[in-house]
Amino acid sequence: MYLKIRAVPEAKKDLIEVLSADTWKVSVRAPAERNLANQRVIELVANKLGLEPKQIRLISGHQSSNKILSLPD
Repeated sequence: MYLKIRAVPEAKKDLIEVLSADTWKVSVRAPAERNLANQRVIELVANKLGLEPKQIRLISGHQSSNKILSLPD
């Protein structure tokens, strides 16, 4: 299963907004450098879905705010 993410780095607080079943907006406090924001996005999504962060893969959008995550079925 794939999940589309609109990431907002350096936000005031960590927040997940569910826009539709497969599209979420994730705001993180981490800066968009050294992969910190990507790691925090994966951690928040994993916590929301009750998964381990290592079960989620970043498929595309490593350097973009639009990301696609692969989730286990």
